[in-house]
Amino acid sequence: MGRKHGSHIIEWRASDKARLANALKEIKEAKLYQRVLALQLVATGLSVSATARSLRCSRQAVYQWLERYGRHHRIADLRAAPIPGRPKQAPVLTEAHILRELECSPVALGYDARTWTVALLARHLQQRHQCQISQRALRWRIKKMGLEWKRAR
Repeated sequence: MGRKHGSHIIEWRASDKARLANALKEIKEAKLYQRVLALQLVATGLSVSATARSLRCSRQAVYQWLERYGRHHRIADLRAAPIPGRPKQAPVLTEAHILRELECSPVALGYDARTWTVALLARHLQQRHQCQISQRALRWRIKKMGLEWKRAR
């Protein structure tokens, strides 16, 4: 991209400064606010380097935001792309499925155990719903449901 001053990268329109100022009043998302603020600072004449220093981000990030906004002059183009993360294990297992199985006694289902263990429940759910779920993922799901798992004594 070379060493260009931010105001030369983008052709600022008369409406841009007002659009950026109005957006800053309404934005609730921190990352988007930082990006719009960076553009506003550059639009008012602050250098890319000074803008990056004041917002504690890299110059490269400011240049990328300028480039993204400059294509169509839309605030929406500055939104962060969703970070997908790891896919959920056994998406077919809903909270209702897990609760329904926990209500049944393992003995009634033919197991040689009076109470559920994480290992037993995970194995049972895998067989019943033809899906894979690790004990760790099952513990996490149970905790997220607001349930507590206590060891039998």
